[in-house]
Amino acid sequence: MCANLSGWAGMAGHLMVADRYSEDNRTRQFLIQPNCSAGWKATSWFFAFILGVTLIVNGYFVSLGAWLVMPFAVLEMLVLGVALYGFLKQANGRELITISDGELRIERLRWPGHKQTWDFQAYWVKVILRGNPATWHPSRLLLRSHGQEVLVGECLTETERRRLAKDLSDCVAVFR
Repeated sequence: MCANLSGWAGMAGHLMVADRYSEDNRTRQFLIQPNCSAGWKATSWFFAFILGVTLIVNGYFVSLGAWLVMPFAVLEMLVLGVALYGFLKQANGRELITISDGELRIERLRWPGHKQTWDFQAYWVKVILRGNPATWHPSRLLLRSHGQEVLVGECLTETERRRLAKDLSDCVAVFR
């Protein structure tokens, strides 16, 4: 289901938690995704611009005989490229929680080709919003069943995480 997110097209990139019911009201889905402000294309253009400016400035210094700036410029661009790649990889992750016919399925797509799936019986699922003793650290939303825990909604704000926990608890309570 994570691979086919075409029905969520209007919501992608705007909401961090999108919620929808099926037409027969038997299935409810929650799509959780980071609020990604820049995609691959915009980030590539940004990197190309910074790379071009850096090469022009460093080319000028090399022409003046200060050739030692070039290895540092290359190192800077390498670090920036790795950081942007890591940002994009993290920002493209999605979690899809589907509750249907007494089943709860969590699908996590972190990167194309890297998909994890967990299936639980909704009757046995416990929704846990675990606060952290350190007030500056965000809470954790866990779905637990039969000794297995799955952390969901890591990209959410505290308010969104609380709302999702309440919505999930309400959905799971229907099966009890």
